[in-house]
Amino acid sequence: MVQNTPSEYKSSAIRLLQFLVHTRRPLTLPEAVEVVATEINQEPRGFDVKCRLFQAADILQYCPNLVIIAEATNYTETVEELHLAHFSVKEYLLEQAQFNLENASIAISKTFLTYLTDIRGSHSTIIRDFPMAKYAAKSWMDYAVSAETSEEIVRITDVNAHGGVYGNALQAASLWGHLEIMQLLLDKGAGINAQGGRYGNTLQAALSNGNLEVVQLLLENKADITVADNDGCPPVYAASFNGHVEVVKLLLENEADITVADNDGWTPVIAASLNGHAEVVTLLLAVPHIDASKPDDLGRTALFLASRHGQYQAARVLLSEGRVNPDVRDWMGSTALFAAVANGHLHVAKLLIASGAAVEMQAGVGRSLIWWALRADNTELIQLLVEHDETVGTWIPADHIPNDLVSTPFDHEAPWCDACVSTASTAPLEPEICLSQSIMYFQLILPRGFSLDFAAHSLNMTNLVTHRQHPDSRQDVVAVQKPHEVGKFFYAA
Repeated sequence: MVQNTPSEYKSSAIRLLQFLVHTRRPLTLPEAVEVVATEINQEPRGFDVKCRLFQAADILQYCPNLVIIAEATNYTETVEELHLAHFSVKEYLLEQAQFNLENASIAISKTFLTYLTDIRGSHSTIIRDFPMAKYAAKSWMDYAVSAETSEEIVRITDVNAHGGVYGNALQAASLWGHLEIMQLLLDKGAGINAQGGRYGNTLQAALSNGNLEVVQLLLENKADITVADNDGCPPVYAASFNGHVEVVKLLLENEADITVADNDGWTPVIAASLNGHAEVVTLLLAVPHIDASKPDDLGRTALFLASRHGQYQAARVLLSEGRVNPDVRDWMGSTALFAAVANGHLHVAKLLIASGAAVEMQAGVGRSLIWWALRADNTELIQLLVEHDETVGTWIPADHIPNDLVSTPFDHEAPWCDACVSTASTAPLEPEICLSQSIMYFQLILPRGFSLDFAAHSLNMTNLVTHRQHPDSRQDVVAVQKPHEVGKFFYAA
């Protein structure tokens, strides 16, 4: 097929086909014209506007029967693209060495770099007059790192040039773990601590994938382990967050500071804990003088966030090895036990209670832990809390209705509040008793001697009226007409 290409077009035709086989999106017709107008193999090398085709459609002459021009809709406009004529063409080309990924990536990278080197003008002028400029600037590094033996790429490249998704060539190579390219770039003087790109710097890019060899190479070449990424996260934070145990060990051996937090106040201990990386938590807690209870900007500790996310093993390590206080409160007055209960994590709640966490407390907009367990509709959690809450089963004085039974305006919009009854038969006055939550509550606490002075609240059973009904229920809430049978609320069809 390629042999049938006219000799004067052959070099450009091969390169054009390399683009079509390996680029991540089709070339637009103007971009294809720019490829042909850029010479990388023969003198004079470079891009020359005078070499552009007079008619873009003449591009078909370079690869007769191998390519076609197709129309495609790009957002709101229709553009012409150059496509391979058939998938079998791609299969055929990939069988030949000059079209494998490495060789094609070298040709594509050299074309992009040569093109970018030769175009001139302001940003707006370049975008307007040079159709391949934006694509070349964004993509050249992606192909450079795919060229495993790219000494020629490095030779013609400014190794400290900035641009593209990854900021510079070294960051891109580090992300994808191309050790050979990294060494070439470092030997040519690439700045190892240069800032920019998606990950902020080269070390952060390497840490995102946890490649120990790459991180080792960077540290051997004096990568700065104190420089944060774009979110303020230091390197040891990134490794801890991702659970890369061996990388964390390496950073600790190089005296990484694990007390530094990100922009939200999250430390490496918090990062590892909330993601359940218990082995990393153990490593970090072994550092002398580490404060495992250091909170973030909202007062949440590593234990709080581990409990919230149900990370049992991380919570266990924090309690046993970190010796953290389980009753530290965040800015809303909530503890780790609240975080576990509100999110339905029974095993974590058991662990916290066994470690001495306080059960008799108000948390989360003034509600008790039992209220939050009721909201989660978790019978086992409710039973656990009732068994350990020493205030359950005591006399409730006339001037206090438990928060577990009181309905507030907040509840009126809440989907878990099925129905409420007013404290008076004439008007829906506050406070109101939320029957839908009380049924299970009464069933659990009545055997423990619970009493509520309904008479002092004017809560005669004959005055209890249905205030509203859950929209998904076809049942009415009914109360037994006996003032002393407080616990016998039930649903009747």
